[in-house]
Amino acid sequence: MLPPHTGAARLALMTGVPVVPVGIYLPRDRVRRVRASFGRRLPNGHWYLRGPYAMTVGQTLRFSDDDAAQITSVTHAITDTFSMLAHESERRLTSKNRIAFA
Repeated sequence: MLPPHTGAARLALMTGVPVVPVGIYLPRDRVRRVRASFGRRLPNGHWYLRGPYAMTVGQTLRFSDDDAAQITSVTHAITDTFSMLAHESERRLTSKNRIAFA
C-alpha cells in the first residue's frame, strides 16, 4: 500500500460523516502498467482489464473531535482497516473453496 494521506481523516473529523472501508484485491499478474502523455507530464497508471477480483466491505468507522494530534491516528486507523480488508479479499479470492460469481 502507498503511504497514507490525511484527507479522509480530516473530512471524517470535520463533518462527523462515517467512513465505509472497502478492501479490494487484484492479482498483480493481471495489472498492466500504462503511461500517458498529458502535455509535458508523463503520469503512470495501472489498468485491470479483466479477471477475478475480490472486495470486502468493513464496518462503518466513526470519528469525532477535530484536533491535529488525532488526525494522524485516525489516518492510520483508516489505512490499517483498508489493509486488513484487502488481505481478507485476497484470502477469499485465493481460497480453494471460493465462490464464483457470474
